[in-house]
Amino acid sequence: MALVVGATRKEWFLIFVASALAMLFIQIWMWQTDALDWKGIALLAILVRLVALPVPPVLSDDAYRYIWDGMVNLEGMNPFLLVPSDPSLRFLHDAAVYPLINRPDVHSVYPPVSQALFTAAAAIGGESWTRAFLALKSIAVLLEMFGLYLLSRIARERSVMLLALSPVLLVAGAVQGHTDILLVALFGGALWAWQRNYRVTTIGILTLAGWVKLWPLLFVVTFLIHLSKEDPKVAFRGAVLTVAMTVLLWMPFMHRAVPGHILESLDLYVRWFEFNAGPYYIVKEWYWWTTGMDWSKQIGPAFRLLFLIGTAFIWLLQLVQARRLAFVVSAPDNQPWFLCWVITCAYFLLSTTIHPWYIVGLVVLGMVLFEDRIPWHILVFSVLSFGTYLLYVGGPYWWTVALSWTGAAAVWMWLQATGRRTGWMDTILRWRAWGKMLLMRPWVFPDFAVAGERILDLGGAEGYVADAVLDRFPGWDRAAVVDIRPAGRTSNEHHVYDGIVLPMDDESYGLVILSYVLHHSSHPERVLSEALRVCAGRVVILESVYRSSYSLRWLRFADHLANAVRSRGEMSRHADSLNHRREDEWVDAARELGGVVVGRRTVVRPGHVTAVLVIAKKR
Repeated sequence: MALVVGATRKEWFLIFVASALAMLFIQIWMWQTDALDWKGIALLAILVRLVALPVPPVLSDDAYRYIWDGMVNLEGMNPFLLVPSDPSLRFLHDAAVYPLINRPDVHSVYPPVSQALFTAAAAIGGESWTRAFLALKSIAVLLEMFGLYLLSRIARERSVMLLALSPVLLVAGAVQGHTDILLVALFGGALWAWQRNYRVTTIGILTLAGWVKLWPLLFVVTFLIHLSKEDPKVAFRGAVLTVAMTVLLWMPFMHRAVPGHILESLDLYVRWFEFNAGPYYIVKEWYWWTTGMDWSKQIGPAFRLLFLIGTAFIWLLQLVQARRLAFVVSAPDNQPWFLCWVITCAYFLLSTTIHPWYIVGLVVLGMVLFEDRIPWHILVFSVLSFGTYLLYVGGPYWWTVALSWTGAAAVWMWLQATGRRTGWMDTILRWRAWGKMLLMRPWVFPDFAVAGERILDLGGAEGYVADAVLDRFPGWDRAAVVDIRPAGRTSNEHHVYDGIVLPMDDESYGLVILSYVLHHSSHPERVLSEALRVCAGRVVILESVYRSSYSLRWLRFADHLANAVRSRGEMSRHADSLNHRREDEWVDAARELGGVVVGRRTVVRPGHVTAVLVIAKKR
């Protein structure tokens, strides 16, 4: 109630911001204790929205432009073709809404689905601006509640609670009626349809989302690429549906000048508008400090180009390495959603303007896709960003921006340090594991006549390399992972040993993998000897090797840094026992232990040389 009351008058904005923060803490407590069931969540969500609906547009003046566009549409005119100040629209200038429009000399950028909402609200409101605004919010809230209902069918109670009672969603929808709230229904519908294997329906819903806020159109491409690998016929039907829906939605606004007007207006956002954009501000200030010049008009377009290149790179990886991406995501069926999350995060990190309501879609995806490791830093950022409203009453804007971004970063780092959120590190490690498997690929295929059916990933830590081999070569029956510390994260057998004697029988495994392990051991010959003892087929070794004293120093530094981050400092105590060698030295060691080198490959990459050695026993 305090949040709603605080949003009604600018002099009460401090109450509004404090209430939002209090709501976040209450939500965290409710999430931890499962304080509400479905009925309680629904009842409270409906109640707070009913209370918030009468709030006037005090927090933002965007609503005036929404209703104006709706009025223009009702007159049969094109809001993408005519700016509000155009003389041909003078007959509407007497309306109460026109004097309150921001930037009347800029063409509309709100896509057709948003325009449909504006038109419906203006039609219901008639000559009453307040009735039109209430109609707009009511329609948006009804769609939002439908989206929350769909999410309740596929997500846990407490995850839906974080959305239903989120200050961000409440303000975006019932309080201010921003179009971003439509993404709750559309993302909810798409997630629900995808889980029930309605692939084409998912594409259609995401197309609607794209014509609400534009950036979800990138999701459509991501899903079409995924479906082209999964089922090309379904992908084709999805593409046809997207094109057909796009043509139908844009048909009322078609004119050769419209694309140029929209691009011109969007360019204003990138070049001239800036708000609560932490990374952008950092780069801008750095250029100012180093050159004494304002590079903001160049940084925005550069960030946009960087984002588009990065997104295209993700799509390219989808096309050429679909299996690798599926392994990285762990659950292949969620691969496109995970990639959409990455794209969305990159979009906001490289944005020049981030109002609190902009991240509604990100909040929805985060709460549903990561139920087991809630991205609290996103929620913290969204609520702390409410402090930027204090700018409009002479409050501390820059301190608020700094608090929003540093607070979110601090929570993110805390989640990493406590092990409660390991998604980013798991993703990197799984990606690396797949790359290691590709290096070994010619020698790890099953050969049951000689090797048996079992794999031993010696020093395999999390076990991702063994998983990658099993995923790529399903002929292997099962795998075991052995390490000197408990680090397992897969369903394989995991064993902890003393680093010297393996607790396995002779020749009990068809394949033994030593992936960047030997240089960490104080007794690498003993480890290799044990690997040969338990192996009935071949031992595959991946080792970082050096060719000069400089590359040795670099290897030691890079190894220590990478493993300290990977293990959160647990491997730092092994830094003194690093035993990097030249490639020939590892070959000689294997031969002295009775092994025969049956395969050999050297992979040279910038800053890193890898030796791939395949060892078999003398027979």
